[in-house]
Amino acid sequence: MGDLKSIKIDSEVKKRLDFQKKRSTYSVCIEQMLDYFEMTGIEPKLGQTPPAAIINKAIGETSAALYKRMDDVIKILRNIETTKIDVILHDLEDLKSGEFSNTPEVVENFDQDEIYRLIQLNETLAKNAKDKENVIQKLQVDIVYLKKNTNIQTIIETVEELLSENNLSIDTKGNLVLPREYRDLLIEKIKTISNV
Repeated sequence: MGDLKSIKIDSEVKKRLDFQKKRSTYSVCIEQMLDYFEMTGIEPKLGQTPPAAIINKAIGETSAALYKRMDDVIKILRNIETTKIDVILHDLEDLKSGEFSNTPEVVENFDQDEIYRLIQLNETLAKNAKDKENVIQKLQVDIVYLKKNTNIQTIIETVEELLSENNLSIDTKGNLVLPREYRDLLIEKIKTISNV
């Protein structure tokens, strides 16, 4: 373990630090914070958002837009059902029973251009929904990959730091000796990083 130094901090900051450190030492807690800032490239002074939070926000916004578009499609389809399909079905029943009349209102209900436009709109909305779903799946895969790589990289750095020759002593045969306190500290750091 290195040379110990003391630092002065505000009492409120000490309370927050006590809450964050839980069972670890102040040195370990501060070191973990600094490692996190170095690893993610986040500058605390700038108030930056972590990459995972940005991706989660993008997924949430994309999902909200997608759900709104799906709701719009459902409303359009229900409107088509009530204004067009129901009328057509009633007219077909009338035709079957021989009560069909060729009034302008009935002819108007069979506007092919409008039906074709609605079919195209439905296909476009379905394609957009599928594209948005693909974007959401890709972002979810990116989040998993980011979390996995972040934990692995942090564990590797921690192991390298604690097992460096500067921290370990050498026995009479020239072998590096891992003291119990370093072993326990290493296990504790790996558990903390891995959320175990």
